[in-house]
Amino acid sequence: MDMKNLFPELEEIKNIDLQSKVAKSLEKAIDLVD
Repeated sequence: MDMKNLFPELEEIKNIDLQSKVAKSLEKAIDLVD
């Protein structure tokens, strides 16, 4: 059973959530460097 085919929008939401978390981590890292 391939969940990605059943819930493509859910997968997209997860990816967006992950990207925002990564972006926040990067911002924190940049702040620490500055």
